[in-house]
Amino acid sequence: QRDLFISWSKISDVPVAQGDLTKACQAYEQVLAVNQRLAASDPANAAWQRDLSVSLNKLGDLAVAQGDLAGALRYFTQDMAIAERLAASDPANAAWQRDLAVSHFKLYQFAQKQGDEAMQQAKLRACFLVLDSMKQRGMHLDPQSAQVYAQLAGMQRREEGSLPLVQSMRAAAPPAPAPKPDPIPAALALLAAGRGAEAIQALRPLVFPNDSVEMDHRTPLEARLGFVRAFWVTQNQDGVKHYLPRLPEQDDPGVQAICAKLAEWEKGLSWAQKTGFCKKPQLPPLDTL
Repeated sequence: QRDLFISWSKISDVPVAQGDLTKACQAYEQVLAVNQRLAASDPANAAWQRDLSVSLNKLGDLAVAQGDLAGALRYFTQDMAIAERLAASDPANAAWQRDLAVSHFKLYQFAQKQGDEAMQQAKLRACFLVLDSMKQRGMHLDPQSAQVYAQLAGMQRREEGSLPLVQSMRAAAPPAPAPKPDPIPAALALLAAGRGAEAIQALRPLVFPNDSVEMDHRTPLEARLGFVRAFWVTQNQDGVKHYLPRLPEQDDPGVQAICAKLAEWEKGLSWAQKTGFCKKPQLPPLDTL
């Protein structure tokens, strides 16, 4: 189903590039239908929820371009609900916090189209609070988010000239929750040091929480990919071949790099078998983490 989503997403890009908004909307409706099925089948799967959010965002943009402001508001509001849930579920996840800021900014731009000044101020303020919280906690801001934050922080005063905008916004913001210690960097440090067996033990409860049988795709890709790399480091070819296809992000460069290395190794294994040299060749070194 997610492969179908990716295919429809690529197809949808064509009419957008051609400027055919009607066909683009029809294609994105197909994308949305697949996303909705996936999201409904597993509401706890954060990756699928985010896919749904992205589709709603794109349909909102297309609705604005076509002058369908009612449709745009519906899509952007649904996107906001998902972004708020994801951001609240993990305050330390910079990507989800950024998504929330983007959702607020989309509604700010929509309010500009509508001429709704109250909504503009509310959404601009909400966008600032998310980015400011990230900044104050030392979380990563991508260049575009950093530029928006700098512009908002550069506003010196409200229109009435009372308190500085930044101070007044921070004063009204709820206290940011203390981020939980992230066990992933420590586990990946073991892997980087070549301690693959220890990395497997550290990553397993993160990738398979509560002794689950299936890999939890809500876990960041770096942890799930690190789990696969740990099997590679320990020369456990069967483990790599078992878990690598279970990563849904097959188009990710890190996943593709391991797939390519595995394909090379399997060619060498085939050659060894054909020539009667039955011992399995060693897995080659992977690129630095």
